[in-house]
Amino acid sequence: MKRTFLVLVLLLAPVVMADQFPNQNQNSGFVGWQVGEDEKIGEYRISYPSTSDGEESNMAQNGPFAVVVFYCDEDEGSEQYEWFQDATSLWGYITLVVEDGTNFEAVEFTLRGWNNGSITTGFGGQDMFALNHIALGGHGTGAHYAAEIVKSTEFQIDGLFGLSLDGSDSDYSQSVILPRPSIALFLTGTTDDIAPANENVISVTPLLKDMIFSLGAKRTSLNNESDELHTLALGSSHGEASFNPMYFPGSFNLCSRSQDLKYSALLHKRIAIAYPRVKNI
Repeated sequence: MKRTFLVLVLLLAPVVMADQFPNQNQNSGFVGWQVGEDEKIGEYRISYPSTSDGEESNMAQNGPFAVVVFYCDEDEGSEQYEWFQDATSLWGYITLVVEDGTNFEAVEFTLRGWNNGSITTGFGGQDMFALNHIALGGHGTGAHYAAEIVKSTEFQIDGLFGLSLDGSDSDYSQSVILPRPSIALFLTGTTDDIAPANENVISVTPLLKDMIFSLGAKRTSLNNESDELHTLALGSSHGEASFNPMYFPGSFNLCSRSQDLKYSALLHKRIAIAYPRVKNI
């Protein structure tokens, strides 16, 4: 597998409100998997939250679980991405790795079949696929193919990310409007010259750099003070400037310039689980 240090991530959050997104578990404890071949999607490897670790172990029944479809790089096998699947499924996601160029309509057909029981599986996942919450990802040429699927606007896709994007030509010239809230993350640096950072990555401005450092510092401080918190401030930069935790013992200011109402609602849901002692938002 190529050493890939350029990571392009575009996470398109669902159009629906945060409380409608399937419950995702921080470390479900077990990951099941299956390697197979299907007449429509070809060779594949699927992983999922399960009742025990191992091949074709029973899928956990506390779903449905959001789905990530990942396209391999050209000439790479699904075994190269087991680390990604195992880590992602621990968080409550079903991940399906398929070959570069696999028709997405065929992928949707197969997912529906697994979900409604018309296509037999060895792991019993009926009604456990959240088919209204599907994200795409890929590596190399697979990342380019995943991006083309999103740019076609023919499918409702909730997320997109790519590792070492390989490809510059596109069949679609129009821009794609991302649903809100959305977030983009660019991690640069490459040794294989597939996508040199100076040609493929937007320059990090001083303002963006300051925002990233500020958010990182706040998240770290939040984790360190979680046991003493009962009040959390969420919102835009106005809240960042006007809310002073010094005057509110047991509070924390997590406001930033990048937050809008939907993103604040998503943060609220995550924090309510991670910090159960927080009472006021």
